[in-house]
Amino acid sequence: MTDNSEFLHALGARINWIAQRTGGKKQLADVARISESQLYRYISGESKPTVEPLVAIAKAGHISLEWLVNGTPHDHNQTALTVADPSGSYAFAADLITIPTLTHHLLSAKLDSKQVGEFAFRRSWLAQFDVIPENLRLMLAPGDCMLPTFNHHALLLINTAQRRYENEGVYILAMNQEIICRRVQRALNGNLLIAADNHAYREFEINSAQAAQLEWLGNVIWWGAPAA
Repeated sequence: MTDNSEFLHALGARINWIAQRTGGKKQLADVARISESQLYRYISGESKPTVEPLVAIAKAGHISLEWLVNGTPHDHNQTALTVADPSGSYAFAADLITIPTLTHHLLSAKLDSKQVGEFAFRRSWLAQFDVIPENLRLMLAPGDCMLPTFNHHALLLINTAQRRYENEGVYILAMNQEIICRRVQRALNGNLLIAADNHAYREFEINSAQAAQLEWLGNVIWWGAPAA
């Protein structure tokens, strides 16, 4: 192989690794906002990506651009892996935990069923949220209801142990056989106000009895894609 073809082959292998970690090539293409056919050409080494898709793929995979392009850093004594850490820093295997990525329909009452991918997160980074890492799940934001806070390409980190309202925040709820993402807060009258940050969606209130009947799937503790 020429130096250029060797580079494209290695780059394609790293992109393929990201695709496997993010739920497959189609999901990576969707999150990175590139065509699936173009992604296949990058993976096969048939096409050399420009800077813009490289940055999009790195962000979608929550890895550093340096690692995607050059495969560095490398440590002969430990396996260096990039992780979903906003700082873009590296971690070693002992500090990593993989978080399952689920589709919307798998999140509801099927938290231990088939997953569509996974991301590696640093345990030391997750410690800031004071949660049990094994209770965490990932999913893509369902729709555009939380614009401009985050868009429907955002990857949401959900604490599934949060099965009722405690504090104001963004929650994942199952309503009318649909998974929704809404901001929930206490209204002055004691009811819960359920609202979307996107004002195209109507807000509504529920009382304590209705809240008890609601299926609370967890609260969103972090989102991993640029806000719209």
